[in-house]
Amino acid sequence: MLLLYSIIIDKTRKIKMWINKIKNFLLDIFFPKICLGCQKNGFFICPTCLKNIIVLGEIKNNFQGFKGMIACFDYHQPLIKKMIKRAKYSPYQKELIPILTSFLIKFLKNFPQILSFWKKNNFVLIPIPLTKGKMAWRGFNQAEIIAKEINLKLNLPLNKKIIKRIKNKKSQTNLGRKNRMENVKGIFKIEEKSPKNIILIDDVLTTGATLEEAKKTLVRAGAKNVWAIVLAKG
Repeated sequence: MLLLYSIIIDKTRKIKMWINKIKNFLLDIFFPKICLGCQKNGFFICPTCLKNIIVLGEIKNNFQGFKGMIACFDYHQPLIKKMIKRAKYSPYQKELIPILTSFLIKFLKNFPQILSFWKKNNFVLIPIPLTKGKMAWRGFNQAEIIAKEINLKLNLPLNKKIIKRIKNKKSQTNLGRKNRMENVKGIFKIEEKSPKNIILIDDVLTTGATLEEAKKTLVRAGAKNVWAIVLAKG
């Protein structure tokens, strides 16, 4: 029985490997790697354009009910906006997310006192979840990729099972803050008791409505101290 299970697992891994190879091959044909900054071939973002990225590096205490908020970039920086949109929307070049997250991690390392505080107080990383439908369509959750990178590079614990997204919000493009807060009500559900100290992870913060709704949901489940980390703030 164990041998059969091992064979099935091995074959499944090989199938996934070949599917990824075929997918990458097709992406290279239909969406070749072209630098989003200067259109140089062979790069999602070339080394020269990477050097021109400006780190906002914003840290705010007591931000909209959060104990602290950290943002790495200004979302209005044209190249940052292009990179995030290209990752989140077709052709879904998720490889851009770890590139951007590397800047965030480098920025966080400048504040060992904050990192030490999080570790001493057992803060847990929680990425903002997607609905099952959107996850299946996109194939990945950008917030989860960010959280995993932070988990690996900064040794902070990660839990993606505590909170679940049960419905999508309507488009918030033309909504003010008050309407956005109404729009996100009830989009999250708790799956298990929340840790007392958590760090919510997302890609972009505009009004903060989605993050705030996630925070409120987690507080009802036992969270006491909640931070937010985002790649970019709009």
